[in-house]
Amino acid sequence: MTEFHDLRTVAMNHADLRDRLKAQYGLADDDQALIDTLDGLSDLKDMVIWAARRVKELEAQSAGLKDYIGSLKMRQERIDGSAAALRECIAIAMLESGETSIKDAAVTLSARIGPSKVHVVNELELPAEYMRQKITSAPDKDAIREALDAGHAVPGAQLTNGQPTLTLRVK
Repeated sequence: MTEFHDLRTVAMNHADLRDRLKAQYGLADDDQALIDTLDGLSDLKDMVIWAARRVKELEAQSAGLKDYIGSLKMRQERIDGSAAALRECIAIAMLESGETSIKDAAVTLSARIGPSKVHVVNELELPAEYMRQKITSAPDKDAIREALDAGHAVPGAQLTNGQPTLTLRVK
């Protein structure tokens, strides 16, 4: 913040100089002689112009960083998606091969079938007792699960297998 301190110091010196010139020479604020004299004796104008240019540079850097961060976030999302897809591929490969656990010196992998989850096929067919009342209605998946697990048919819903999961521990 040295820039701010320097600018404030110059501004205070400029104000002091203005007051002394007005007092000693009787110059008014709108007098061209006062303006010209201050321009010649004070660095305020140059400092303010320099500071304004610096502001524009900083704002441009900030805008550039904002764009760069946005592209990095998109890249992160793509990398996260690739990691999730590869994780799922590993789990599926392990399960299809019959291996639920693989151990190595650097990593231990465990694969299992994900828990079943309620998939609402047609929300409009669900009976009212399986709907949560909110501002808008939504299926009550907990109640639907209980009914389906108990062997009751629930029109508009069925149990499906969840996505395979992979536990990856690095040693």
